[in-house]
Order: sequence, then C-alpha cells, then structure tokens
Amino acid sequence: DMEYFSATTDVWTSVSGDPYITFTCHFIDCMWEIKSFCLQTHYLPADHTGANISEVLSETLQQWNLDDGRLVGITTDSGSNVKAACQLLGWNRLSCFGHNLNLAVGKGLNDSCVQQECRSVVADFSHSSVI
Repeated sequence: DMEYFSATTDVWTSVSGDPYITFTCHFIDCMWEIKSFCLQTHYLPADHTGANISEVLSETLQQWNLDDGRLVGITTDSGSNVKAACQLLGWNRLSCFGHNLNLAVGKGLNDSCVQQECRSVVADFSHSSVI
C-alpha cells in the first residue's frame, strides 16, 4: 500500500492524428523499490483546455481510488493548458527536465552562432592529425 505517490502526464498525438492523454503513477513500496504504473491513456477529442484536461486527470484519480491529498507532485511538459489544469486542481507541478532540455537544444541548434561554432569544431577535428 502506498502512502504517497507522484505522477507524470502528457498530452500527445498518435501517428494517425488522434489526441490522447496518458497518466502514470509513481511510488516507493515498502521494500524501497520505485514502482511506476501507466494507469490510463484516455482519448482526448475535446479541446485541450486546462478545464478539460483537469477533468480527465481528476476522473483518472477517482477511477483508480487515488486521493489527490496523497499526490506529492506531477511532472508535465510546459504547455500552458497542462499548467492551467494542475493549477485548477491545486496540484504541485514540476516541469519535465527532458522536455526542457529538448526545447533548449532545439533552439540552440537553430541559432546561427551555435551552428557556426559547431562547423568550426567539426572542421578542427576533420583537419586534426590525431586519430
């Protein structure tokens, strides 16, 4: 039995263009092992507003008999709609490091100064006598 849990959620689109939201629960069991369970992937055809997302998240907890008073925090991407949903529910939201890193690298790779520095480093290695 878990005393407290954390969660992750993401709104995503399938290869056929269908929108979904997935909710995963994480906790540490009595043997101090980390457990993670994908509890639900919900079809999300409604507008992806904070209100609609908060309703789906709240329903997920109810369906699994999880008390949101035991939810320590939820990790999400930086979408304003998911942020709004968490705020509406009064949940402690943490921003996903992997998502933020991906955004930062993407922006960096599109920067002309970074591109020029990368070309310079590659050129230096291409002309290096060290094998």
